[in-house]
Amino acid sequence: MAQTDAQDIATLLQGLANTLNANLPPSQQGSQVMQQTQQAQQQSQSSQQGSGVQVQVQTRQLAEQLQELIKAKCQTEMEKKAQEMNTRTTAMEKELQDMKTRMTAMEKNCEARVFNSSINERKTPLAPLVKSTNEPIPNFPYNLAVLHGYNKDQIAALLTECGLDSTGLALERRLRFREYIGVVMFLGGAPEREQEEYFAAKNAATTG
Repeated sequence: MAQTDAQDIATLLQGLANTLNANLPPSQQGSQVMQQTQQAQQQSQSSQQGSGVQVQVQTRQLAEQLQELIKAKCQTEMEKKAQEMNTRTTAMEKELQDMKTRMTAMEKNCEARVFNSSINERKTPLAPLVKSTNEPIPNFPYNLAVLHGYNKDQIAALLTECGLDSTGLALERRLRFREYIGVVMFLGGAPEREQEEYFAAKNAATTG
């Protein structure tokens, strides 16, 4: 009689363990655990009437095992939640750092453009801009004379690094880059000559 009762209680305990291990919302788990615990209590009371102290001992042992299962389940859930919070925190910290980096790059570029806007001589050093990652732009020209000597592929590479359109005539690309870095005056202070070169080259490409 005692062995049968113990087996019945063990079966109920296994049902509780399965409930704890199931992928159910905590509210549903709690409801099922309460129902199965009530069944276990009823089974225990019935068993105590027929088998006495032995069943009481077995019931206490099974209850202790159930408590350990509940503790393990709660610990696992807490560790999972902590890991999720750590992951979200790390992502937020990275996003914040990226934002700070972009803002620093914007400030540097604004200062560089202000300086470059006053340049009207080919040999005056340019204030270099940086990429959005706050890294230097590769092969940034030292001055306008160096930029004027770049071929269309070199200028296209600069435009690409800056996230700009790299198509068009060499002179068109050069003017696009000059505008991006803040240069507002034409080389040597002679806007007419450079404009004439631009339109002449563009007309030649169109008619050719």
